[in-house]
Amino acid sequence: MSRTQSNTQKSDPMAADPPRVSYGGRRRDAVVFMALACAAAALCLLLLWSRGCLSVAQRSTSPDGGTRIIAYDRDLSGAFPSSEGITIRVIGDGDHHYGGVSFENSWWSPDSRYFLLSLVREGEPELYLEDYAKNGVIALSGRIDSALWKNSDFPDLVYDGSGDPEIEFRFEQWEEQNGVFRMRYWYTDARGRERAGLCRFNCEDGTLWTL
Repeated sequence: MSRTQSNTQKSDPMAADPPRVSYGGRRRDAVVFMALACAAAALCLLLLWSRGCLSVAQRSTSPDGGTRIIAYDRDLSGAFPSSEGITIRVIGDGDHHYGGVSFENSWWSPDSRYFLLSLVREGEPELYLEDYAKNGVIALSGRIDSALWKNSDFPDLVYDGSGDPEIEFRFEQWEEQNGVFRMRYWYTDARGRERAGLCRFNCEDGTLWTL
């Protein structure tokens, strides 16, 4: 083989090594993109959490459709949600905060005036009544305790050292009569007998009577 032929073969482009492709830049771009996406997702979750969007316990609308409520199982009164309470948000009207309790359930009265809340404090249920005619909140458990005092419908009722009646109530349903709802009760009387049944409570005058 001549020197000319040898030089021709060495300069043949088909015989040259293929060009090298670097994937380092693409990998770095992918890593940066994923990091930015994760940061954006975390920021969105933090924003949703801070506004209580991840803490919705219940949504409800009054029977007449005039009032919408969102119950949160966190206290939203601070900069960040707190587990030491709940918030009832009345759309277009503001928030009601309840400290030291957890959310259990809620019920509208048929006339849309009352919104009854069952909350739990240290394992014990408590009833609260939001009155939208008077724009007030009533701690019903205290009013029910007052209605029990010397009430002949609940004979031999026992009171603890703090003067609180040792009786349990659970909401059953609202009656068609405005402001009256039905509860189930049970207690052990002073003679050791178990008593249970149904009773009604009138939100207007605070009276309580058995069925």
